[in-house]
Amino acid sequence: MRMALIEIVGALIKDIAMDEETQVDAHKKENRINALFDLLFERTLDLNSYVRAKVLNTFSRLCDLPVKFPKQRHEITKHVVAMLQDKSSSVRRYAIALLTKLILTHPFGLLHGGPLNLTEWEGRYDAVAKELKEMEKTLGMGDLPDPEGTQAEQQETKKKRGDDEEGRDDEEAEDDEDEDEDEDDADAAEVAEAMEEDEDEESAERKQPKKEKTSKKARPSLPVDLANVTDEQVLAAFDAEKHVKLKLIKKYVADALSFIRQVEGASGTLSQLLVSTSKAEVLESMEFFKTAHEYEMECAEVGITKMIHLIWTKDNSATSTEDGKELKGIRSKLVEVYRLLYFDPLPDLEPKQQVNRIAKNMIERTYGASLAELTSLEELMRSLMADGQIHTDVINKLWHVYSVDREIPRCQRRGAIIILGMISLAKPEVVSERLETLLKVGLGRFGKADLVLARYTCIALQRLGGSTKKVKGSLTDKSIRFPMEHPLFRKLQDAIENPSHSMDWFGMAEQAVNTIYLLGEQPDALCTTLLRDFTVRAFTPKSKTGTQDATNGGQAMDEDKEEPEAKNGSPIPDKTEPTEQPNDQGDL
Repeated sequence: MRMALIEIVGALIKDIAMDEETQVDAHKKENRINALFDLLFERTLDLNSYVRAKVLNTFSRLCDLPVKFPKQRHEITKHVVAMLQDKSSSVRRYAIALLTKLILTHPFGLLHGGPLNLTEWEGRYDAVAKELKEMEKTLGMGDLPDPEGTQAEQQETKKKRGDDEEGRDDEEAEDDEDEDEDEDDADAAEVAEAMEEDEDEESAERKQPKKEKTSKKARPSLPVDLANVTDEQVLAAFDAEKHVKLKLIKKYVADALSFIRQVEGASGTLSQLLVSTSKAEVLESMEFFKTAHEYEMECAEVGITKMIHLIWTKDNSATSTEDGKELKGIRSKLVEVYRLLYFDPLPDLEPKQQVNRIAKNMIERTYGASLAELTSLEELMRSLMADGQIHTDVINKLWHVYSVDREIPRCQRRGAIIILGMISLAKPEVVSERLETLLKVGLGRFGKADLVLARYTCIALQRLGGSTKKVKGSLTDKSIRFPMEHPLFRKLQDAIENPSHSMDWFGMAEQAVNTIYLLGEQPDALCTTLLRDFTVRAFTPKSKTGTQDATNGGQAMDEDKEEPEAKNGSPIPDKTEPTEQPNDQGDL
């Protein structure tokens, strides 16, 4: 029964809001809509979860109307954010879907477009508030005449006074039922006098058009009067109109900021729902963060980075919900979201710009990523490459960023080889066809200056052996191996033996040894040589090691100077190192 009544209330709100034929007072119409919305807000606390879900479904249908209900949207958003923590899974799912619908149908795109970036809107609010404050301070806008505004205000005050007088008369009539008849006669006389005064005012207003007609006949005298007062009055009217406009813009931006902050505050709860046991909640949360990213909301990046771990979800089959809606698998939904946001071409860009954009998005996925995030990203890129969704031009662009001769930010070159190593899991030919480039760049001049780049180059070289693992106890080995005389192993030996005081050497050396054992036909022979050389270096007197290092200094890998430590023990960053930010003038 309550669900049916909620459906009826939603239909009534729709009919009243969309009705333009019947001549109803706007104030009364607004009061009716507010009363009906109050009923729906009360039902958000209903004991039955089906009723609460029905309320959210009703709100979602009302958001699709041309009427935006700006006053009620704030309350709707507040209730929806609170219902994200509802104990019922179906209610949470409808709450996430409604929050996404509120973003899609927001009414704040008239002046500044659709994006809902919090920083940009705060800057707009500060600019409008500053301009309004300066105008009120310098010009004294409160004293400027505004004929139209004053007439409207007078009419409103008259209506308010009339309503107050009627209310007072009603209260007096109810409270003074037992008073004397003389007092009633006196009140009646006062009412009669007031009615006579109103009639006099109406007759004066009726005579007003005649005066206007007579003034039209006496036009020759008007230019003289306007010449004396036109400058001050025109400027005052213009400033007053601008003041009113700035006030409206300030309120408009303040409402937008309130909505954005409400949605941003709910992002923490939505991030937790990404790992919910309910499949419908996870899919709706992914759709929310995709929509938030399209509208440039700051909370979207955290959710999109966190959802990449869903690539390991085993359930990838489509299911249907209680209302008959078909749901995709979580893994397929994740691939779709990342492809739409980062890897699909945009309709208004040229082919070269499309390739640059996709390559740049791939590289930026590696910035500041943890080991777990890189592992999940590797599985995502492998699946995309296995399905043939990465174009050859994008791969060539990544190789170009990796092997460019001029200096670029280190994070770009590192990101390029990281993505290439991930792609080569599904297609080893990506790396095998550019083996010389890997040895020249990653284990050459740039690798000597950046040991992290050398480390990821070694990881990419490991893909040369293929992804087929040898079965324990089997005599057959399908992996590709190279003879120990191959230049690859000489480069790896030089990278390991060349001295360095950087902590990144340990990670690079670990991956270099792994590469030797994965690709070498006799890895033990090379590793025995490495151990012998390090033993001699460790137990040789310092004087001899110093002369030996001096002779090999020209071929040695650039040593990183010991970084001075701050008071808390953390190393002070080198100011001469180039910043690791995307290059605006680079190739991406």
